[in-house]
Amino acid sequence: MKKVIIVADNTRNRQTVKTELPESPSLLDLPGNLRDICLKNNNIIFRASGWSMFPVIWEGDILEIEPIRLEDAIEGDIILYKLGALTFAHRLVKAYLEDGCLCALTSGEKGYRNGLFYEPQGIPSGSVIGKITRIKRGKSRMSPDEAELNKTGLIKGIAKLAVWMMKQHLKQGISKIITLAQKRKTYQYLLKIFVRGRVSFYVGIPLIENSGSAAYLGFYKGFNDFYGSFRGSDGFYTITAKINNLNAGRINLRFSSDISGKRCLLSDIAVKAYFSGTGIAEGLIDKALKLCAKVELQEIRSVLSREDGPASRFLEGCGFEILHSELPIECHPIK
Repeated sequence: MKKVIIVADNTRNRQTVKTELPESPSLLDLPGNLRDICLKNNNIIFRASGWSMFPVIWEGDILEIEPIRLEDAIEGDIILYKLGALTFAHRLVKAYLEDGCLCALTSGEKGYRNGLFYEPQGIPSGSVIGKITRIKRGKSRMSPDEAELNKTGLIKGIAKLAVWMMKQHLKQGISKIITLAQKRKTYQYLLKIFVRGRVSFYVGIPLIENSGSAAYLGFYKGFNDFYGSFRGSDGFYTITAKINNLNAGRINLRFSSDISGKRCLLSDIAVKAYFSGTGIAEGLIDKALKLCAKVELQEIRSVLSREDGPASRFLEGCGFEILHSELPIECHPIK
């Protein structure tokens, strides 16, 4: 028989071994990625992972397993058995017959001591590998029956258990953060849909003359309606988006008329978005540009500062070709 040390991984709160076992449970093949190999007497050696058998077994304890059959185990033995692709070490509550086959009912230490365990799990006898005969913890070596803790040892064990639980909660927290980060785009999309119908757009001419009151942009079906509502007055106009009466963004426009027709000059773009990821700021610029594009524009000039790269890229994304030159930057609709 091959004797190996198997390093278990943390899986929930149980002593487990992440390894595939061959059909014969008495023979363990060592996976190539395991480094710790130990041949010791006639026993199988492995390291415990998890705290389901506390206070008898701690995480990190070295356990010696004596290969036995389920028929030879007695109630209260800590047996090693295979369940699926994992291997567990738990107390044997009882052996019983199920459909003519001998099976085992096992439990963690707390459940075993308190008599709290589930109905028979149907662990077949062929999955039982052996029972724990010795426990090595640091310099101490004891049998499972001798592993009762004194007060000092109990405090130390509880402290180690608390650290282990804290690490598990930390891992779960990090996992949740990663999951939320991966879903961030989905949340942004849903938030955008929620906010879309709750944004008010207003226009005014505060820089040249006072129109007396602002008009609701949603009433305008085209550029001529918007332009005509101010009696064709040339000058600067401000388009403002508000969410719950808070300014979400602003665009200043300058309209003028000449012999070539109506012309719109984007005097400046000053956008402030209060909802990250909702696209309100970009939507505001997009609405203004589409409004201007509904007339036969011969030219749209965008005066942007050199540091305003994102706005330039957005204008390009809206279908305007930006001629990179000295300010002012000229933008022409792509035909």
